[in-house]
Amino acid sequence: MKLSIITVTYNNASGLQQTIKSIVKQSCKDFEYIVIDGASKDNSVDIIKQNEAYISKWVSEPDTGIYNAMNKAVRMASGDYCLFMNAGDELYSESTVEELYKVEFSEDFVEGIEYDQYRKYFSKPPKEPTLAFYLFVGNNRHQASLIKKQMLLKYPYDEKLRISSDLKFNVESIIIRNCSYRQINTVIAKYEGKGISRNVNHIDERNLIFKELFPQRVISDYMYLAFNYKCPFKLLIPLIRFFYKFKQ
Repeated sequence: MKLSIITVTYNNASGLQQTIKSIVKQSCKDFEYIVIDGASKDNSVDIIKQNEAYISKWVSEPDTGIYNAMNKAVRMASGDYCLFMNAGDELYSESTVEELYKVEFSEDFVEGIEYDQYRKYFSKPPKEPTLAFYLFVGNNRHQASLIKKQMLLKYPYDEKLRISSDLKFNVESIIIRNCSYRQINTVIAKYEGKGISRNVNHIDERNLIFKELFPQRVISDYMYLAFNYKCPFKLLIPLIRFFYKFKQ
């Protein structure tokens, strides 16, 4: 298994420096490192050039957004799996890549543990994501997800979406196409927690994604099931009886 680690960045020189530092410190050097810069106007390119000895491939040119840059990086990658470690994120420890290579896997989508530096907690992936997970809980963490390059090439990220295209890709891949998925107990990333996804309200994009991918009847069923799971009707019956007797 060969790993391609990908950093997408734009005008985030300090975050880029932080990410590259965590890459350079890896005890295992057997991986490819790709940096895609969107023609930053700060000193990001200077930082890239200063670390060019550790970067396999890089480019700095205008793009149409984060997913355009991510798709571009996938096309440049030569690894079996891609790991998106964007500017500001870090590999968890100096031995992270070494630990990943100790785990044998062949699944399409492999997800490990992430440490959220903003909220100060470890986020463990679901053992088996379901539609309910994506509707009511959250999304897979790309900083801790190893995705087969061939799958990313075949089903690239939707570049029309600004912030939620990875959600769409994950739902389509894991739920609709039923790709193979595996949870691993390796802590892969430190998530900065200050990126665009934390600062932009993307509920509209989420709604558009689920509306596009599923019939409304399916979504309505899940909403109904979620309500009954959180507030089972059988628990309301004693309350209804109590108030009925009270009124009498």
